[in-house]
Amino acid sequence: MSVQLVPDVRHDWLDELPLPVGSPHLRLGLRSLPRDRWLPTDSFTRAELRQRARLLDEHDDLVMLDAGWEHAVDELLSVMEIHLGRRIERGPWRSLEAAARAVPDDLLLMANTGDGWRLVAGALVFPNKWRLADKMGGTLQEIHSPVDGYDELLAERVDRFFDRLTPDRVVWRRNWFFHDDPTFFLPDRRPPERFNEPERARALYVRSEWQTLRRLAFSGVIVFTVKTQIAPIVELAARPGLARRMIEFLEAASPRSLANKEAHGRHQAIVEYLTLALPEPALAVPDL
Repeated sequence: MSVQLVPDVRHDWLDELPLPVGSPHLRLGLRSLPRDRWLPTDSFTRAELRQRARLLDEHDDLVMLDAGWEHAVDELLSVMEIHLGRRIERGPWRSLEAAARAVPDDLLLMANTGDGWRLVAGALVFPNKWRLADKMGGTLQEIHSPVDGYDELLAERVDRFFDRLTPDRVVWRRNWFFHDDPTFFLPDRRPPERFNEPERARALYVRSEWQTLRRLAFSGVIVFTVKTQIAPIVELAARPGLARRMIEFLEAASPRSLANKEAHGRHQAIVEYLTLALPEPALAVPDL
């Protein structure tokens, strides 16, 4: 099998993929973020905003708000306008929908209601196999219940971090998965297809969520943003250093880790595909 590579610098976010060999299959992985990097744009933003507008026009269940939290949404809108340096067009939409149409990120608002941090508002336009209606009002643990090992490895640490996050700090993390489908709007859970043939791995995509957490000063609500980014696996293969790191990660990963990355049952095919894409090692020239 020959592997043809067409690198594209617009997918440089691939270099941020966390690939810790030998670590637990779930990690918090939070890093501090300069404020000016919150809600970033890129060469795909215009197309994504058009797609978001179309989806919001077609679906009436992508934006939800629990009663009593309107003030938090208004605060978010004001913070976004200051950050973007422009007024967000309200149009005929509710405030949260107007915010969702202004940026390529999904916006989820978590509030400490006295019995845990709960999802009180959300604009989920690019879902990754879940629906907003199924999670509204849920605690962090309830929201993450499908994630194998969350209760065991992360629940207590995440709750504690939410309690301690202050308005003067913004943090970010990135997750990723192998997907069969490059569609941004994927609300339904479907098991990934398994296969052993490396040529089939070439049709896969890397789907990643660049996530940030920011606490609003007045309402105390924490805004969880999700910027979805998708690249064909050929873009990963075109980066030899990254391809080698991915091979090492997949070869050392536990079955739980492979399942969480949607690589279980096809990781050997991915490894073989990436290995074939690596450049041939240079032959040593003997000294004469």
